[in-house]
Amino acid sequence: MIKHGEKNDVHISLIREAQTVCAIFQDNSMLCNEENEKVIQHFVHCIETHGRHVQYLKFLQTIVKAENQFIRKSQDLVMQELINAGEDVLVFYNDKASFNHFIEMMRSERHCMDEGSPLKYHVELVKLLACCTMGKNVYTEIKCHSLLPLDDIVAMVTHPDCIPEVKEAYVGFLNHCYIDTEVEMKEIYTSSHMWTLFEKSFLVDMADIATAPTDRKHPDRALENYVTNCVMNIIITFFNSPFSDQSTTVQKHLHEARVYWSDSTMDDYDPFSVNIQLKQSPFSTNKFSQYESSWLEYVLCV
Repeated sequence: MIKHGEKNDVHISLIREAQTVCAIFQDNSMLCNEENEKVIQHFVHCIETHGRHVQYLKFLQTIVKAENQFIRKSQDLVMQELINAGEDVLVFYNDKASFNHFIEMMRSERHCMDEGSPLKYHVELVKLLACCTMGKNVYTEIKCHSLLPLDDIVAMVTHPDCIPEVKEAYVGFLNHCYIDTEVEMKEIYTSSHMWTLFEKSFLVDMADIATAPTDRKHPDRALENYVTNCVMNIIITFFNSPFSDQSTTVQKHLHEARVYWSDSTMDDYDPFSVNIQLKQSPFSTNKFSQYESSWLEYVLCV
């Protein structure tokens, strides 16, 4: 029988093992491209048997991408092993009780996320799933759709207490799993999900950055990095997507936004055969400040 102290020693040893192997595989495309099925199975099994430690996830993140190359074989293997492991490894907070618990975790760790907390584990798990879909991998994209649906992404990102680190993970997942994809995910272009994110999250965070104190004594670096990198990246990817160009819904939103900001009539710009009078702004701009409006004008019209 293993004593408590000995058990902790085993956990520490395995975590250090994961960190060491991670350093060996880091940006080594030749090594990552080799047959690594047993190595992947080993670290997924470590999560199942020795606990949900982020170091195991970070190794799996490392093995699916090296030197800006996405290792398709490793992506497929990692995804399959995660699914095989099930709820012991794949931890989501998508029912009401667990979602509320996750919100409480974000509130308590808003200013300092604990590396060993369930919150940090979930953030790294979502990042891992995003890594498995990078490079347009249709097999992993389909698997991820069932794990983290659009409704769950929007509910999390638009919650007032959602912290930048969680938003970054979820929006990165959204970008790689639903937008920058091999096969069109029609729902993201025909539904209201993206427009809800614009109105209730992206614009709000942009305004927070734009109206922050100019003395820079207490900047929210995490929020700034999220907005200037992650948010800008998904906006550019979404509107530059060939699927976006083909979507009547997206083009109509863009058209109405351009008309609204140009103070012109629908007839001046209408790309459609039937002109429809513009009755209101495409977004509820009365809710936003001049800073948010300026950001929206930049994003949609430049």
